Formats: sequence, C-alpha cells, structure tokens
Amino acid sequence: MRVIDANVALAWAVPSTLNPAALDLLSKPYELIAPTLLVHEVTNACRLMVRQNHVGIETADAIRRNALAPISLAFNDAALAARALAIATELDHPAYDAFYIAAAEAADTQLVTADRRLLTKTAGSAYADRVIELGC
Repeated sequence: MRVIDANVALAWAVPSTLNPAALDLLSKPYELIAPTLLVHEVTNACRLMVRQNHVGIETADAIRRNALAPISLAFNDAALAARALAIATELDHPAYDAFYIAAAEAADTQLVTADRRLLTKTAGSAYADRVIELGC
C-alpha cells in the first residue's frame, strides 16, 4: 500500500518526464490510496490545463478520470485534519501536503511524491522515511 499525491496521479495521466516512473508505480503490487483531497487537487490541475489552453474540457475530464482511476480514496479528510495541521505547523509547509503525510501515517505506509519542495522540506525531518520520491 502507498499513499499517492496529486502530482503522481497526474504523472500517469499526462505525458511528462515523470510519466515512466509513474507508470512503473502502477505496475507494482501496491494498493494506491489517498485522502479525498486528491480529487480536489487533480480536478483543479485539470481546470488550470483548460484555462491555460493546454487542453479542452473533454481532454481535461479524461485526464481527471485517468488520474483518479487507480486510487482508492481511503480516508475521511476531517479525521486527518488535526494531524495534518500539526505536521504542517511542524514543517512550516502547506497543510495540503500534510494531509498526504497524515494519510501515510494513518495507513502506516509511505507517501510517494514528485513534489521537490515537499521532499526538500521533509528531508532530515521526522517524516523523511515516510515521504519517498517517485521512482525510488
């Protein structure tokens, strides 16, 4: 089991340099889980793709569906909120990312991310073993 954040989910749905590592993750025997926040973040990223004229609405919706399809939404975000707040405060980092770390803690697994800022922030912290880079 692995917790996946939005940048990883989008990486297997949108061609990019992250695409091979993200597709490789899909071939692993892990159950992929996430807080429901993932739905909001993926949907907003797709909206931005339309707004910036990268894709049309139909393509954006297909990207959204493909990004979310492999993932089980296994968490009630309200139940994660107190822990996410504590993590975000401790790391001095946005709470959005802290929800994914809190989910990984709750499932006693690791968060897979391609978010360089989050990886840098958690390196050397109490969360260093909880947050791993996509492709590692």
